[in-house]
Amino acid sequence: MRVAVETYTYELQLALVARHRGLGLVPARILARSPLRARLRVRRVRGLDFPLTVWAVRRDTIPDLAPVFRALDEAMIERLSGRGQAHVLDQ
Repeated sequence: MRVAVETYTYELQLALVARHRGLGLVPARILARSPLRARLRVRRVRGLDFPLTVWAVRRDTIPDLAPVFRALDEAMIERLSGRGQAHVLDQ
């Protein structure tokens, strides 16, 4: 696949596709809210799945908040682990 245009917004991407300027991959929830959805044709590709990646980035210099961050990490892992695999990188 050769990428000719990389957009920073889904609406710009959908506008280009609506003008017959290529193909786009967007989440179904974005397409459902788009005012351009009536001008687009959805092609579902069986077996195509993109994993979700969530990064929680913070500074270690706030020791009073360490328990809060741990609880947040645990809640995210618990919530996301039902949708595949959840991994924690602790450095």
